[in-house]
Amino acid sequence: MDNEAEDNVEDNAVHIFREADVLLQVLCAAAENGGGGAPVTLLVGGAIVTGEIIGAKQFYEAVGMGDVWVAFHPNGDEDKPPALSRKYIHLENVQIFLGGAAPIPTGETIKVWRGKLSEVSGFNTGRLMTEAKG
Repeated sequence: MDNEAEDNVEDNAVHIFREADVLLQVLCAAAENGGGGAPVTLLVGGAIVTGEIIGAKQFYEAVGMGDVWVAFHPNGDEDKPPALSRKYIHLENVQIFLGGAAPIPTGETIKVWRGKLSEVSGFNTGRLMTEAKG
């Protein structure tokens, strides 16, 4: 491989890592391939978002737009993007924490949530749980 080709490979690798965490992309790909439900807690723009990872198709169906997903994926599962090219993460049973306030919504969860992988500045596996004050 010549120097120019090596530089292009290196630039592409750097671009992928700047876009989104590779491990998080792999977790999203696993959810897309039927291995969903992995609990995760994300740091997004100063907010903490916690829930379980789901696939894009499941997200679109949950918001009543399953026909849109089908329109963009006429070959079904064959049209899924490669694992490291994902741009969005989809969660279900979501709670959002801002500062020291109670989670949004309080006492329940948001059905589904979608965010840009490139906006996630940190994450860990597992859900953030709070204890009721008594």
